[in-house]
Amino acid sequence: MNQVQESCCCKDCGTDTKSTCRAISTHVTPLRPSIRGIVFLGLAGLVGASDVVAEGNSTAAESKDACAISSLDNYSLSFHIAGVFILFAVAALGIIATMQLASADIQNQKAASVLARLLHLLKMFGIGVIAATAWIHLLPDAFGSFGNPCLDAGWARYGTGYVGVFGLIAAFITQLIEMAASGYNRGCHAKSLTDNSSVCAGHDVDNDGAELVRSPSGPIHSSDHDKDLSPDQTTVLVLVEQSTDSHEKNQSELPLLNSCPAIPPHDAGKVSLRDQARSHDTDSHTDVSSNDFSKEIATIILECGIMFHSLIVGVTLGVTPDDSYTTLLIAVAFHQLFEGMALGVLIGTLSMSLTSKRLLCLMYPLTTPLGVAIGITVRHSYNENGTNMILVQGIFNSLSAGILFYNSYTELMSEEVSHNAHFRGFTTGFKAACFSAMYFGAASMAILAIWA
Repeated sequence: MNQVQESCCCKDCGTDTKSTCRAISTHVTPLRPSIRGIVFLGLAGLVGASDVVAEGNSTAAESKDACAISSLDNYSLSFHIAGVFILFAVAALGIIATMQLASADIQNQKAASVLARLLHLLKMFGIGVIAATAWIHLLPDAFGSFGNPCLDAGWARYGTGYVGVFGLIAAFITQLIEMAASGYNRGCHAKSLTDNSSVCAGHDVDNDGAELVRSPSGPIHSSDHDKDLSPDQTTVLVLVEQSTDSHEKNQSELPLLNSCPAIPPHDAGKVSLRDQARSHDTDSHTDVSSNDFSKEIATIILECGIMFHSLIVGVTLGVTPDDSYTTLLIAVAFHQLFEGMALGVLIGTLSMSLTSKRLLCLMYPLTTPLGVAIGITVRHSYNENGTNMILVQGIFNSLSAGILFYNSYTELMSEEVSHNAHFRGFTTGFKAACFSAMYFGAASMAILAIWA
């Protein structure tokens, strides 16, 4: 202590100066350890802060690298081009074969019954495929896109909530389109029967305003039903839709007994049974035509929803390197085959012309190969983690999921199973087979989700 104090005071200084120096040393010396601690903590804080900044810069750099375009190595152009034709052939086989089966007109009653049951099993298989596509393929992909860390901050703020938004919008739009189209066709068809108009969607109308319909014995005119009717008859012939065993496309004449009250002869001039029969017949035709047209619109919208997803799958396949391309190609091929079978059965049971059915069947097989061709073209500039690509994939998959959800439950499961009188009339064994086919279709798509 004395040495420190002496070192602080010069020997040549005066007595007062030395006293002041000793006093200052007495108070400063005990503070030196504290000063050292403060300096040490300060230096440690600076070092820690520099480490945090360096770690933050490293994380930002890694994030930037993860969102950058990755190099495409080991890419065989010829192999990818071959995939275009493979996918087209597989999808075309699935949709055209089942469409032709569903549209076949077999005269042998036993063979027709067997074919009808086979087609119904295929339809149930297709319902399972479509439902599983929405749940297992589209929905997770949409959530993955809107949950991607490379997504723009503005979109990331709402994040995965956009999946529900776009899916709900698609379902609402689908419902509005079906309602508008059905209402228009109903009004047009009713007007054609009363005003002798020409043709409305779904059915032809002859010059007398009578609808041309198909029956097992060939085309008949609805205006022919009331030729044999007289005012005192109480039997009215109406057109009703046949069961699924007749492919849901033929209609037959069935008697509807006591559908109208007996009209006394003296009142026949006021309200004739012929007028009541024509009115009942017109309402029946309008309902059948409107229902058929609604099914056509629903099937077309369903195909569009599947095509959105198929286009995205095709682009992804087109930019996939060879090390995982083979596995993905096989999985997508089965994916296209099963979806094509489902669509083919639905298209085949529609009441539109065979040419229109073939055009619908041609649209689907072209979609995925088109996506692959786009992917091959943009493979060097394609960035799957770019904001624009993330948004395209997320929005398209969300829209497709909404469409498929709506159609799966309101158009397919509800009308074909839950609220279908023909289905409830099946035997217990055939019902079990139908449900097994639906579950098998869903399971098949669930397995394919492991690879694609």
